[in-house]
Amino acid sequence: MASPDHQKKLEQFLANRPGSKELVDKNIIRDPNVAPTLQAAMKDLERAKINDQLGHKIQNRPTKDDLVQHNILKDSKAAPSLQAQEVRLARSQLQDTLGDKINRRPSANELLEQHVLNEEDLERLQ
Repeated sequence: MASPDHQKKLEQFLANRPGSKELVDKNIIRDPNVAPTLQAAMKDLERAKINDQLGHKIQNRPTKDDLVQHNILKDSKAAPSLQAQEVRLARSQLQDTLGDKINRRPSANELLEQHVLNEEDLERLQ
């Protein structure tokens, strides 16, 4: 005879087991409302439908050029294994360029001397 703990666990499992509709939805069992002679044909039809849908999606998928235009893919001549490094290098070069430009940027007083800013603009900046 089973111990009380095993009995409780068994009762829990039985209380929480999925219904037949859920099992049919998950393709664990076949639909009992369909005659067994028709189940094979139904399964073949479902597979054919999925195959047709996938074929249609493959035919209508965007081209590489479309993906590049929408910024989904990068337009790169590098090998796929090197593309991440290429992006990091470009970002690093951009950071260096921007850093150099910021360091060489004239001060507000220099812009005042060059008559790019006037006194009122300088006061607003400070």
